Amino acid sequence: MEIVKLPIEKLNAAPYNPRIDLKPGDKDYEKLKKSILTFGYIDPIIVNKRGYVVVGGHQRQKQRQKQRDGSSVSYALKTTL
Repeated sequence: MEIVKLPIEKLNAAPYNPRIDLKPGDKDYEKLKKSILTFGYIDPIIVNKRGYVVVGGHQRQKQRQKQRDGSSVSYALKTTL
């Protein structure tokens, strides 16, 4: 495994993601948003090397896309699969 920087636009959400699609105003959505604003992005988004499919961190990916600060770089841990 390796940690690399990837443009957030390259990451693809997994269609089989079992998580509920959180929306602004949802308790968990706002909790994650507050945590990211307070502490930053601590955990990397985990993606598959083939197709950059997100296998972990779908909600962080959504937050990153919504809270863009002019930088298109996101940290991602790429698996070897």
